[in-house]
Parts: sequence; structure tokens; C-alpha cells
Amino acid sequence: MKKITFRLVYNRKKKLNKEEKALIQIEAYFEKQKTYFSSHIYVKPINWDAKRKMVVKHPHQVELNRLLHEFILDLEYKELELWKQGIPLSIKNFKYHITQQKTGKSAFLTESRKWVEKSSRKESTKKNLQTTIELLECYFPTLTFQELDYSFLSNLEDLLRKKEYNINTIAKHLR
Repeated sequence: MKKITFRLVYNRKKKLNKEEKALIQIEAYFEKQKTYFSSHIYVKPINWDAKRKMVVKHPHQVELNRLLHEFILDLEYKELELWKQGIPLSIKNFKYHITQQKTGKSAFLTESRKWVEKSSRKESTKKNLQTTIELLECYFPTLTFQELDYSFLSNLEDLLRKKEYNINTIAKHLR
């Protein structure tokens, strides 16, 4: 199976900011397509070794290099998660999933709201469903479809019991 290639890129846009520093980015390359992720790390040109792709001659060079490599490891881990979930790999798909995780938007909660709005159920039922969605949004803002399993439901039930919800209310939310 093909893998996304990650590498560090310094000053891709060939511009320095007001402090005479440039951004270090992570390039993701797969099947002749590229995308870039910001590391949010800026250094001066003298502090970047283009050959070794690392920060040098900087008071925090060890920490910065560690952060950069951890960022790449995190991207590789997310790529592996997509493989495990059977999600087809492409740069566009990968970037979508990374962006979705960073913004904290939950695909499950978003789709649930849409489903309730379009539903032909009674207004009282829709209101109950919206209450459950709001509850999930409060305690599990990044909930995904893949996380919906028995252990999630058990954790939700425990949480609702600790919040002293009545047994019928807990059952309603679990349904």
C-alpha cells in the first residue's frame, strides 16, 4: 500500500516576516499531489540548515526540532488511523480529516443535526433529539461515527448517572 511522504519545508513562499523570520511547514506528498501543514514555528534563515532539514544555532533548537518531528509523527499516526478505518487515501481526503480534527467539528454531531432538521417526526421528538445532541456536544465535542460503540455508550451512561439524571432520561439519551 502506498504511503504519504512527509518532509519539512522552510520558507516555501520565499518571504520573511517583520521579524526577519520564515515559517517551517510540513509537506505531504502522495500520488503527484502536495499539501502543506503549518508547524507555526518561525525561525531566521541563519537558524535553518537546509541540508539536514533542522533548526540550528538557536537557543531552543532541541525543543523546536523535537516539536517538528513530533508533528510529522502525529501526521503519520493519523494516516495510519485512516488506513485502519478503511478510508481511501488521497491528499484531499487526508487534509479534510486533519482539518476536521483540528477545528474540533464533529461529523457525527453535524450530520445528526441535519438529520433531525429534515426528519418528519413530531416537533416534540425533534426537541428531545436536539437535547441529546446538545448534551453530546457539551461533553464529546469531537465525537466521530467510529467512536460510537458499546464502550462509548457505557461511558455516556456513567456520565449521566454521575450528573444524577433519572433512569428514564438516561435511557432516552442512550436510544
